[in-house]
Amino acid sequence: MKRLNRWLDQHPWAWAVLLVVVNAGVLLAIRPSRSPIGALLSSVLYAAFALWAYRRRRRRDLRAAGSQDADIRGLGRMIAKGQVPEDAGQRDQMRGLMVRRRRQIKRARWLMPLFSTMVLVIAGLGIASHSWAAALPLIALVVLFDSMAVLGYRKQKRNLRRLDERLS
Repeated sequence: MKRLNRWLDQHPWAWAVLLVVVNAGVLLAIRPSRSPIGALLSSVLYAAFALWAYRRRRRRDLRAAGSQDADIRGLGRMIAKGQVPEDAGQRDQMRGLMVRRRRQIKRARWLMPLFSTMVLVIAGLGIASHSWAAALPLIALVVLFDSMAVLGYRKQKRNLRRLDERLS
């Protein structure tokens, strides 16, 4: 699996092709009466946007690491596992990446409450129209995603704090 991930990281066009195929298949499965060319064109548009966002994030991560040849995926994996690299150069790159990750966490902390509020408003509209069958799964979805987000946030903050202590 690591080899596949490394290969996909080096060849982003493969992600784009995969996104186009999967998205077009899902669009056609959801609405079979849809034009296959329309589904393909919208899938290409979505894949282009996703690839642009991925490349943009990668460029910013490389800039934060301070090197154009940094192994961002490997450093990110090490941050997630709480491991410190042996190489002093990689430690410096990891410090820069950790500063960026902290900034990202701080900036995006309002996204999950906003998403939850939007879904709960939709569930409330379902309840108001006496459609409990539509509202209850949405409420369960919000509870599940919020709990996962809180646990992930706490784990990432804990790992960053521990790594910061080990690196200094």
